[in-house]
Amino acid sequence: FEMADGSVVEYDVGQAQLRVNGRNRTTSVMFGKEDEEPLLGANALQEFLLLVDPVGEQLVSRTGRI
Repeated sequence: FEMADGSVVEYDVGQAQLRVNGRNRTTSVMFGKEDEEPLLGANALQEFLLLVDPVGEQLVSRTGRI
């Protein structure tokens, strides 16, 4: 993976079952270091049809597109 600062790192990837707002999905995940905080990435947000509201600091449901 290429980081924002241009450095390249290697992480394991896999599938995980996530539960967000009471909904379950299997999604692709990247396994970071044990001391790193878990993040909900763009792919998971898209699969759950969610947007981030940075002002309200919450997840907001959105309409899907075909």
